[in-house]
Amino acid sequence: MFDNTKPNCIIFSDRTDVLGMVKTMGPYKVASELRSAGFEVLVVHHLHVFSLNEIQHLLTHAVSDKTLFVGINNFFYGDLSQIKQQSSGGVELGIIPPGAILPHGIEYNTEIKQLIKNKNPNCKLVLGGPTAYDNADHAIFDYIVVGYAENSIVNLAQHLENTSVKLNKSYRSIYGPTVINDSKAEGYDFENCKLEYADHDGILPGETLTLEVARGCIFKCAFCSYPLNGKKKLDFIRSRDLILNELISNYNRFGTTRYIFCDDTFNDSVEKCRMIYEVSQQLPFKLEWWGYIRLDLLKAHPETIDWLFDSGLRSALFGIETLNPESAKIVGKGGDRDSLFAVVKKIKAKYGNTVNLHGTFIFGLPKESIESMQQTAEFLLSDDNPLDSWAVQPLNIKPANKNYSNDFLSAIDRDFAKFGYENLGEAHSKGKGMYTLIKYPTGQMIWKNQYTDYITVEALADEVKQIESAKNRNRVSGMGSFTFASLDLSLDDTLNALHTDINWNLLDRSKLKRSIMYKERMFNNANIPTVEFNEPGIDTFSQWLVKNFQNETR
Repeated sequence: MFDNTKPNCIIFSDRTDVLGMVKTMGPYKVASELRSAGFEVLVVHHLHVFSLNEIQHLLTHAVSDKTLFVGINNFFYGDLSQIKQQSSGGVELGIIPPGAILPHGIEYNTEIKQLIKNKNPNCKLVLGGPTAYDNADHAIFDYIVVGYAENSIVNLAQHLENTSVKLNKSYRSIYGPTVINDSKAEGYDFENCKLEYADHDGILPGETLTLEVARGCIFKCAFCSYPLNGKKKLDFIRSRDLILNELISNYNRFGTTRYIFCDDTFNDSVEKCRMIYEVSQQLPFKLEWWGYIRLDLLKAHPETIDWLFDSGLRSALFGIETLNPESAKIVGKGGDRDSLFAVVKKIKAKYGNTVNLHGTFIFGLPKESIESMQQTAEFLLSDDNPLDSWAVQPLNIKPANKNYSNDFLSAIDRDFAKFGYENLGEAHSKGKGMYTLIKYPTGQMIWKNQYTDYITVEALADEVKQIESAKNRNRVSGMGSFTFASLDLSLDDTLNALHTDINWNLLDRSKLKRSIMYKERMFNNANIPTVEFNEPGIDTFSQWLVKNFQNETR
């Protein structure tokens, strides 16, 4: 039960999606650390399933004179204020501007902040998450916490409770907020850390949860911007007993059997692959999980293949990125096409459609010509491609002058000229989908090199996707299946299914049911007066979105 008569913090987060309903892990990780330090914490996730009135009702009852801060993680926000209904019946979401407090629209920033300040003038507004950086877009916040926040957030709460506690690794931004930058959480005991959910976190029966087995990556791919790239092989791996206990606890409390393993590269050590297999054999349930896997490491250590898939790996995302040997060498990717896809074929021969093997590809990497990318496209569209699903995107370069923390910039971001790129200006990402369209203003630049340019490769990537779609061969990715399964469905209902075979209306109805269940459970367990969440005549979540946001008067 959330007790706001004690020193407390409130954290807002979302993964704005018309059909998906999977929680991001970061807010619950810092909430767990704050609770261990003696603070009460209310995490409000799935913000897009709340109307604005419901959010205001929640804040009115949750914020007290003991609330130290309201935290915002807006990385996965879509813009509900720009919602559009498509002719197909689907719903399209807009781009959320930087600095939004809610996915409901940045125009509500002042109103929401004022509501919080009216309840408690001393309550602070804190921004965290992957795009929490120091620039003018974030001037509305009192504090900005950069990077891994386990140490920073506890230190901040203690400082706000007692100003005699020194605020570590901080400085005052020229835009107003105080920036706390301990981006790698130096000294944090990751090996022995726990993530324990509270009843008022509103975990639903059988929902897909996210698990962090290890942190960082032993590789340093030139396009990759994780802050702990290049770690030693066995650094930052959690205790096997803690992982086992967390899995059993979540199963006993919530019936959880499915997980998204968010390790940057899960199979970066043989020891970890063996460990997760051994843990899986001690569980009172059949574990199912999704993870980032490197194909060249499976080739180098073939014994790990069965450990991983027999432990419950149902979907692997392979960051293949390029089939051009010279480009692969420059960016840090190993293995030639034939050897990599021989591994894929070996896995499919043994495990068949019980697993989804998804590959990602980047167009525009150094030294790759348009002709080379077209050859990759032809292979992906051919019957020789053994992958179940795949995705292509243009190279995203974020110039260092965007005020990102340096730890969240890739080698190409930091010195794009060294890799042969020229900055022509900024662009905004775009995406397409039938039931959801989430676009993020990522600040990537429009680049060119001696072979091609951003606009050209973006058009090529779009063309390849359209050709695959026109052939009616688009399959649900493993991540999509794990996301849909969180709506109280079987993973097998959508794993490797063609998009055209999915019962989208069933998913839409399930999303509405689960969203109401989440709000009721969270409100009741947080001791917040409930309101009526069912609306007459509303049968799907898409209908609820359109009713509450498309025609909303501002």
